[in-house]
Amino acid sequence: MHIYLRDCHLVLRDTIVSRSDGPKGWGTWVCRAIMHANSDSGGKNVILKCICPSETSEVELIKEATEKATGNSFWVRDHLPHLLCQFDAVPHQLGISDLCGEEEEHRVSVAVFEELFPITDLTNAEDLGKAFHDIFRCYRWLYEIAGILHRDISLSNLM
Repeated sequence: MHIYLRDCHLVLRDTIVSRSDGPKGWGTWVCRAIMHANSDSGGKNVILKCICPSETSEVELIKEATEKATGNSFWVRDHLPHLLCQFDAVPHQLGISDLCGEEEEHRVSVAVFEELFPITDLTNAEDLGKAFHDIFRCYRWLYEIAGILHRDISLSNLM
């Protein structure tokens, strides 16, 4: 499936790889995709995240944390998702109408991030220990310095 945007297009690589629990049509879906610049034949592996609207936008929280990560806190930027683009859509435009039940008219926010490797790829104890140290340090910074409580601490969503 292809999604065409102004400066690029996305090709979904597989079906939804992660889906949060919630009422049908109101969760968060994560897909892998390849992002192609319109003038380029090559592509970049990305994560396509379809987020049902909530009071606080996840993208806005990421932008807020990035803005606060300056000076001695600049290291945090290495742990925050790198947003490539964002747009709003209705589920049928993305080919996910079957996941949305009767409420197809609601809009979803679609965020495209650089794809990172999962923590499960780490097999060396030293690398895993360093990763967990950095993860907890980052969550602590988010809460104590940025004032953001991360509510989705799951294996597929570690920073």
